[in-house]
Amino acid sequence: CNIMLCRLKVDCMVCEEEEAIVIFKPCGHRIVCPDCCVKMKKCLTCQRPIDKKTFKGKVTKAYLMM
Repeated sequence: CNIMLCRLKVDCMVCEEEEAIVIFKPCGHRIVCPDCCVKMKKCLTCQRPIDKKTFKGKVTKAYLMM
C-alpha cells in the first residue's frame, strides 16, 4: 500500500471513536479498531472472509465467534 496512506489516521468504521489499526487479511482493508474487530468474520468493506487480523505488528487468528 502507499506509505503516505498507511500513515494516515483512520477512524474505526464501527465505533468512530478509536483509530482503525486492524488490517484484515487477505483483503488488506484497515477499517476497525481492536475492540470492534473481535467478533468480525467478514470485512465490512468488501465482504471477504477474514483469515487473519494484523495490528501493531502482531497477527491474531480470525475469531470464529458468532
